[in-house]
Order: sequence, then C-alpha cells, then structure tokens
Amino acid sequence: MILKQKPESQIGTTDIEPKFLIAWSEEDGGYVATCPEVPGLSAFSETKEDALAEAQIALELFEETCP
Repeated sequence: MILKQKPESQIGTTDIEPKFLIAWSEEDGGYVATCPEVPGLSAFSETKEDALAEAQIALELFEETCP
C-alpha cells in the first residue's frame, strides 16, 4: 500500500516506503523493476539503476492520478 500525506487524525502512524524488485528478464534482454504494492507497475531498462529510476517515476505518476 502507498500512503500519501496523512490526515491530522493519523499523525504519529508509520509511513510505508514502497519497495521495488529488480530482476533480469531473459525474454526482454534487460532489467525489469516492479513494485509489489502496486500490481501492474513495472519498468524496463538495460541497467538496474535505470530500471529502478523508471519505476520510481511510474510510481510518482500513479500516485498523482489516483485519489
């Protein structure tokens, strides 16, 4: 689950940081980063670092579009 800014009634609770998994995809010939907290979110790149960066951008865009 991804938490946005907490309402005042929730101040003092713990924020959850999203985790990313990065794996080599033989089929795609590159790295795929996923976020288990957001099913369907994934990003592909030739390097682990770029795959992670792209997944973080995708997560930010996801958070902006979801209420």
